[in-house]
Amino acid sequence: MSDESRKSRFEDDPNYATLAHEGDYDRYFELLRRAFSGLVSCFALEGLKGSFESQTTPGFLDKLLYSVDALRLRYAHNPSHHRSLWVDLTQSGFPNATEISQLEVAMLAQQDQLRKFRPFTLVRAELLDHLMKKHEDSEELLWELSQRCFAEMLHPFRLFLPFTPGTLVRGEDKESVRSYVYSWGCYDFKHNRPYVHIMEFEQDKDEPPLDEQGEHYDRFLEVVRSEGSRVPKINILAMAIDDAIEAIRPMSIKRTCVGPLYSRMLLETEDVSAFDPHAPVFHELLGSYGRDPLDFVLQFHDEVVFSKRQQLTRSVFAPQGRLRQVFFVPEADSEAYEKGASVIHRYVLLPHFLLQHVPEVEAIPDWKNWTKLTYNDRGVVNGI
Repeated sequence: MSDESRKSRFEDDPNYATLAHEGDYDRYFELLRRAFSGLVSCFALEGLKGSFESQTTPGFLDKLLYSVDALRLRYAHNPSHHRSLWVDLTQSGFPNATEISQLEVAMLAQQDQLRKFRPFTLVRAELLDHLMKKHEDSEELLWELSQRCFAEMLHPFRLFLPFTPGTLVRGEDKESVRSYVYSWGCYDFKHNRPYVHIMEFEQDKDEPPLDEQGEHYDRFLEVVRSEGSRVPKINILAMAIDDAIEAIRPMSIKRTCVGPLYSRMLLETEDVSAFDPHAPVFHELLGSYGRDPLDFVLQFHDEVVFSKRQQLTRSVFAPQGRLRQVFFVPEADSEAYEKGASVIHRYVLLPHFLLQHVPEVEAIPDWKNWTKLTYNDRGVVNGI
């Protein structure tokens, strides 16, 4: 897609919003750094500290920050000004998933791109010479340097991509099965938000151990990548993994969704109240009581599904029967039932001084059911 068609095709779509000036993007990237840093601090609070989740999730958030820095360089000093980072302002606040997928495409072409660049020292010398003669920077040379730095940042193990593998940890074995925990991340194309998954599962002992990382491990990763790169109902995800490999039985999956992110600079860019009923409330709060243009409100939630029992099922392909997990989804909890989850926990991170000005709970649906976490002017996070 050409730059012009890219611009015209989505110019009225708030899923593909662009900010007005390069200075706005500098502030946007700083906003993301503050929000992700605050979220990392949430996982260090009492109750999460020391858990597998608290050890795993910050690593994925670090990769998100690294990817954000890479995107900043990708679009910095563009002399044509035709390409700008797409930001989803509808119940997200994060870069559009297309930008994350393009990181993966660029990574595959990294070596070819690096060979095309002139030596860094030569470009830097030309930039210094231009500054001495013209008393101003050369946007063209700065663009060349930023593109080289962007290409050099494309490390597969440091980026958060549409599918981001995590770590496999072996737990305590039982009589006939091995216990494992595996984590991974994905960036959802529907809501343009990052997700982190933690799955506890068992493997039959008559199969080679996954932690030996042979062909059985490769098959396991193939299944997780295929099923876990999307965000279906969480019980559907668990059942798909359970069905795909006979020797693997998911016992629980916890999926953490990061977002939406609200700030005055984003909410003033475009009216998105038709897409997000929370946006007008937080816009009024941040506009009336915010102390810093980069004050933010970050929502995040987790969905957990767990197996309540095993059941022997028979089919044409398995006449002798296969053990399948039956996952608990409470019908009495309408939200959990809709999402195929056993339980859902909702959180919101916002400035401490802003919390006291939140209007009546009727203005924000289910406000009473959210766990409130606050940060102060120094960025220190506290629970409520």
